[in-house]
Amino acid sequence: INGLRGNIITALFCDHEGNIWIGSERKNGLTRYSPSTGKFEITDLGEDIITRAICQTDDGRLWLGTTAGLVVLENKRIAMTLTEKDGLLSNNVKLLDTDGKYVYIGTNQGLNRYDLKEGIIASFTKHNGFTGIESRNNAVFTDSKGDIWFGTANGVTRLDPREAHP
Repeated sequence: INGLRGNIITALFCDHEGNIWIGSERKNGLTRYSPSTGKFEITDLGEDIITRAICQTDDGRLWLGTTAGLVVLENKRIAMTLTEKDGLLSNNVKLLDTDGKYVYIGTNQGLNRYDLKEGIIASFTKHNGFTGIESRNNAVFTDSKGDIWFGTANGVTRLDPREAHP
């Protein structure tokens, strides 16, 4: 009725242009709200794809963490998808963050880091210091020193990107 793809909201994100992106669980999909026009626009991601997390890289691409892996939108179209087949620890992506060089991808099986320049996926698990394993939905924060804090099912984990070598 009000223009949203669904009413059970799973993610909210404000992009570089001030648009609000809204992920929903029911009637899977993604809605973009433009404050300048006051209009809603639906982006169909396909069946059974629930957006759980959203971030944006400096090049304007939107990165969507979904229950079916990572989906990258460029000009409102799917430009790339990454799944377990490509090296993700799990297709159940729960959080996303970027520092301009990498996209950090929190899943229910650990943390991945996607190198934006090289296109390489690295993994962090309990074997190399990511002891929380299961990331919590949208529980990520970058502090003033550049350290990234991840909320997990086993507390909080701090990552110093300058020293992270998976």
